[in-house]
Amino acid sequence: MRYGDIANELNTIAQQLTELADKLQKIEAAMPDISIPTEIAQKKEVLSITELAEALSISRSTAFQLAHRDDFPSIRIGKRILIPRTKLINWINKHCGENI
Repeated sequence: MRYGDIANELNTIAQQLTELADKLQKIEAAMPDISIPTEIAQKKEVLSITELAEALSISRSTAFQLAHRDDFPSIRIGKRILIPRTKLINWINKHCGENI
């Protein structure tokens, strides 16, 4: 392979990388800006259903439905349903941009 061929190939690759970078910027711009509520980011290691509802600004009924999903990080202790704070944050980050 000659130097001219290598230079052309490198230019093509550089162009492709630039196009990919542009696409990534568009995807990032389209992603919703989700910030973790203060109640989740601080204090308690686990949240009750009521605290989950308050932290996410959803109804208790919706919080119960969420807690009963197979992919949602909740634990049962007796009749109480608790949500580990760090697992909730991870779950939110994993589902950013999805229609949950």
